Amino acid sequence: MEILFGGIAAAVELLIHLLLLPFQIAFGLSGGRRRADAPREAAGKPAPWWAVLLVLAVGLGLVGGGLYWLLSPGAAKEQTRRQCDVLAADWQEALERDGLPDWKTRRLDDCDAWGRPLHLEIDRALLWATVRVTSAGPDGQADTGDDLRASCTFRPDGLKKRLNNWAVRKAGDLLDGGKDAKDARPERP
Repeated sequence: MEILFGGIAAAVELLIHLLLLPFQIAFGLSGGRRRADAPREAAGKPAPWWAVLLVLAVGLGLVGGGLYWLLSPGAAKEQTRRQCDVLAADWQEALERDGLPDWKTRRLDDCDAWGRPLHLEIDRALLWATVRVTSAGPDGQADTGDDLRASCTFRPDGLKKRLNNWAVRKAGDLLDGGKDAKDARPERP
């Protein structure tokens, strides 16, 4: 959000300078000092009207296009989509390293481009887990068509260990003739 406000402030400052530039060109005004060797006649001679108009049109077009891109819904959606992708990958990496938590959903401290908090959901299945980061989108309503989501699917380390232990136990049972070690009783003579 801080970056957005900094970008808007820079764009407004640029707009002010671009609005003043045609008048500086047309009337020979300059913000700085004139060079000592510059002729006085050149400083007082106005530029042609078409040059002033061209500089003004190009400046307004650039600033207006930049502001439109910066504030347009498409840019906010793309920013939020990238943010969701990065967060989902980061959470996947952390959960692979640290294991799955006890909770299923969580509200994150991170906010989307509209200033609303993102939500994290962990969906556990038998062989994998899915991390899903969701933004409510421009309308702010959850579970609507404009929601933005990113997800990553992975096998948690704890699950791998449990599956390996289970496979080793089953293989041992098969080698023992299908009997579990606790069920095996010595035969009576």
